[in-house]
Amino acid sequence: MFLMSRNLLFFLLAFVFATSCSRDSDPEQIAERFLASYLDCDFSRATKLATEEMKDAISWRVSNLTQADLDVLNEREMPVEVEVDDVESFADSCVVTLKASNALLADSIGSTARVGDARFRMILRKEKGSNWKVATLVPIS
Repeated sequence: MFLMSRNLLFFLLAFVFATSCSRDSDPEQIAERFLASYLDCDFSRATKLATEEMKDAISWRVSNLTQADLDVLNEREMPVEVEVDDVESFADSCVVTLKASNALLADSIGSTARVGDARFRMILRKEKGSNWKVATLVPIS
């Protein structure tokens, strides 16, 4: 009886450990967390999920935000919602298509952002010795 309880406890601990670690290594979860953070202007969180090249793109977006854009974001009634639409996996990269609703969207530099729905495609790369990182983000129609 003691041996069976011990084996069951070991199995449960292994299961909990495996499922808790998989959240950080799942490209779909990384893609969702990155896009939600990026569209909510939580650039500190988004940067942690990005490659060095993508960090430059995030810095560019930060430098082009205006107070009017942030006012639109703060007046929004519902938080951003992100959903994975499609995933194409390769050995060390993957392409994820996502839908976002209630997102802060800017059509061009100089125009005030608006809240709306959009689709995005991103490329994630698995870097040596690290988790998946977002390398590219592109809005799609």
